[in-house]
Amino acid sequence: QLLTKSIYDKMDIRVDGNRVGVALLVSNDYASLGSVTTLSFTHKDANSLEQMFKRFSYAVYRKRNVSISEFRTCYKQLAEFKYPSSCKRLLIYFSGHGNDGTLLMQDGKRVKVEDVVAWFKPNNAKNADLADMAKMFFFDACRGCQEDRRYIDKGPEQTNEIKFLDRVPIEGNFLVAYASTRYYKAFGGPDGS
Repeated sequence: QLLTKSIYDKMDIRVDGNRVGVALLVSNDYASLGSVTTLSFTHKDANSLEQMFKRFSYAVYRKRNVSISEFRTCYKQLAEFKYPSSCKRLLIYFSGHGNDGTLLMQDGKRVKVEDVVAWFKPNNAKNADLADMAKMFFFDACRGCQEDRRYIDKGPEQTNEIKFLDRVPIEGNFLVAYASTRYYKAFGGPDGS
């Protein structure tokens, strides 16, 4: 059975009983903004994720170069959507500029990460079914302005020598995930958390 509502049709989100989750993938390149660096990789990264999540039986919604109002519309609609019981995962991915807890939209306006996440808390959402869904947020964006100029590259396989070169920043390529939001406990049950 295909679930849809007219308000969601413009997003073309359709979730049938075969989908295990929904992914919203947003990438901004800022080419038209002019006041910030254009990011050439964002769309490529999101396109790769789109293909991967489709293979994992997710309903994928892909947006490019969104304004703050478009982004808010998308995540609010996802928070209010009535999902089939087979759909147990919700993922939001953003690739673009960010700074200190905010994400920069294509129109130059910022949205707070905490405001996005708050919409998916069952007590804030208009959809109590979200309580049973795993909600994942991936923000591929800067969190400050400091540059880590220290780079590391392990030498040839036969040595353990560490050389400092222009390769991988020491403070780069991290994924840190928590089972709950800040200040709250994480719970598990007999069937897992």
